[in-house]
Amino acid sequence: LGGLYYLGNKVKRDYTSALKWWSLAAKNNNVVAIANMGLCYQTGHGIKKDSLMAVKLYKQSVKRGNKDFVTEREKAENKKFNMFDATFLADIYERGDVVTKDMKKALKYYTAASDAGHLESTLKAAKIHEDAKSYPEAFKLYRKASSKSMQASFKTGEFLYKGLGTKVDKAQAFSFLKPAALKGSTAAQIYIGDIYFSGDGMDKDVAEALKWYKMAASNNNPAAMWNVGVIYVNGSDNVKSDMDKGLYWLALASQAGLKKNFQKKLLAPKNSESNGWAGSDFFTYVKGMALLFGNGKNVAEAKNCFVALDKKRISIGTTRLAECYSDVSWKKASAKKAMKYIETSVLQDEPVACLLMAEKYLKGDGVTADKNKALGLV
Repeated sequence: LGGLYYLGNKVKRDYTSALKWWSLAAKNNNVVAIANMGLCYQTGHGIKKDSLMAVKLYKQSVKRGNKDFVTEREKAENKKFNMFDATFLADIYERGDVVTKDMKKALKYYTAASDAGHLESTLKAAKIHEDAKSYPEAFKLYRKASSKSMQASFKTGEFLYKGLGTKVDKAQAFSFLKPAALKGSTAAQIYIGDIYFSGDGMDKDVAEALKWYKMAASNNNPAAMWNVGVIYVNGSDNVKSDMDKGLYWLALASQAGLKKNFQKKLLAPKNSESNGWAGSDFFTYVKGMALLFGNGKNVAEAKNCFVALDKKRISIGTTRLAECYSDVSWKKASAKKAMKYIETSVLQDEPVACLLMAEKYLKGDGVTADKNKALGLV
């Protein structure tokens, strides 16, 4: 009955009635009827067009035993290209949820759909080639889609950066990676940071590298946090060394999974292959911070670390020395000495010292309360 109404054979064509009778047969698990309902959803006959529902019903029909459906669709597709059939067949062969998984067939149908201009199929075909390490083919497809897809733009840039399926060209990689980076791709942001940091393909610019690494770090990427921390610790021509900021970012990276990396670099000799920090001013600062704020608190020992930095006119060391003398749990605490060291650091525009002084003006602690001065320091 459904077939007669759908075709208008001996009765007036009525898609709604056809769908009604097929749905009744489908309730009794008739797999052909289920597929026919999918046809109605695919074509919009008797019901609002819904490709997703059509695919769902087709898959349900095949799962319940309608293996001929796939064979028929393949025969029709091989005779004449049909976008719906191509993407449907590619999907089921890739997933392997209703037929035996067959990536060669999936690639065949995705490629056909890609050649017909279907963007998602281009990306799918590229990914299959990439997973199979057929990099030249993957690169061609990603580049083909790069102007229409942020994902493809990123992958094109990544392939150019790494030399996958093409020659390494970091300058060209940059042009493909930047749009993805501006859209929030953490991986693209790190690649751009690397390009600026190394000066390979662009003029070396550590400050610019730092900007891109920070973007990625704001998305909780441990590698980016690590890179930001290392740049602040080491400094460069256009980034001032800042041990406090460096420790902050390295601590975040450690919490995010790079704790062993931090410990290893902290204990490695400076002139070793790992270019570590053992014996450096930064090592002294980390040790002092651990003694002042860590579980094994020892203000007297922390003070010795910060005195060593203060003697070298490292302002954050002077500031932390002030905090030692501000710690009332230490028997040698001295508000007068603490203020002296804070004032010295404030004159050097050391940020932590400015904050400590602002708090004193806000609370009237050792100075006359003055909210305007507090605000000026902040």
